[in-house]
Amino acid sequence: MKKAILKSASRYFKSAALLSTLLGAAACITVNVYFPEGAVQRAADDFVKDLYEKTPKQQGPAGATKPSPGASLMEHLLLPYAHAADEITTNTPTAQAIKARMAARVGDLSAFKTKGVIGETNDGNVIVKDAAGLALKDRAAVEKLITAENQDRATLYDEVQRTNQLNDRGQTKIRHTFSKAFQEHSPAGTWVQGESGGWNRK
Repeated sequence: MKKAILKSASRYFKSAALLSTLLGAAACITVNVYFPEGAVQRAADDFVKDLYEKTPKQQGPAGATKPSPGASLMEHLLLPYAHAADEITTNTPTAQAIKARMAARVGDLSAFKTKGVIGETNDGNVIVKDAAGLALKDRAAVEKLITAENQDRATLYDEVQRTNQLNDRGQTKIRHTFSKAFQEHSPAGTWVQGESGGWNRK
């Protein structure tokens, strides 16, 4: 009788553990598959706007809400989850360091964009679009600018994905979303690549 009870209890705990594992996996899939496109676009617009205006906002991480004195413990615990789908942060130390480096070169990039030398792709990078007529030293400067810029952008996209716990497929969407912001805030004369792959000058 005792063995039968122990055996039944063992089966119960194994079933409970399996169910818990399955539920946990399902929860992870639900969280990771969702991509908050609107929130990412707002974050991208704010980041790039601050960058081109060279006046980064001094604010706490997106999603950080100062709790009221009377807020309950349960509200404190649930608040991050309630806002997670609506707010994306680009305010980490890594992202801010990237912004500072990008701000230092944005003037030179804009100058070459205006001349039609540098273009903004539809996947969030910059490329040499038309280097005809550039002196050798200027070509070297452009290549250096583009290499540094694309390296920082790649790190930024990784940081946004990691910090906000977006799934791997979100990397492509993050790049596409930021490309819209970079194209919108680039100066007149910049070559911009459309979704279909064609190019036009602003």
